[in-house]
Amino acid sequence: MTPINNNKNINVRNISFGQKPEDNKSFDNTLSTLKDNMIKRCEYEVPEYGDFAIVKETLPNKDEDVYSGNISLICEPSEDNPKKRYLSYNQLNPQNRKGLSSLIASGTKEDILEALNDENFVNNIKQDSERMSRKMQDMKW
Repeated sequence: MTPINNNKNINVRNISFGQKPEDNKSFDNTLSTLKDNMIKRCEYEVPEYGDFAIVKETLPNKDEDVYSGNISLICEPSEDNPKKRYLSYNQLNPQNRKGLSSLIASGTKEDILEALNDENFVNNIKQDSERMSRKMQDMKW
């Protein structure tokens, strides 16, 4: 008989709890799925206080109207304040994998979750994405 592992400490770092976007190629749908996945991961992986491993949720962009490769939401700790966290949006150039980032929110874990749960979150990210897409096309990297 195999012994049961009674260890209660389970490492959930860098495991996606969410789902992949549906076959619908809508950029809004991809952003919404990305947001939902990030909320679940932040609830589990980001502590109220102290250091933690960077939480990154990435999905491919399938909408051909948006000039972007993979898109990501990233939550990382502050180096100087044990309660402060940063939430940023990252968008990669589809041709050469270079990317641009935008800081979305900073503050405590509660502030980050509040920003993610904001009803205008997807629209705000979509505006950032459009600005980044234009910049990537103008820079022609």
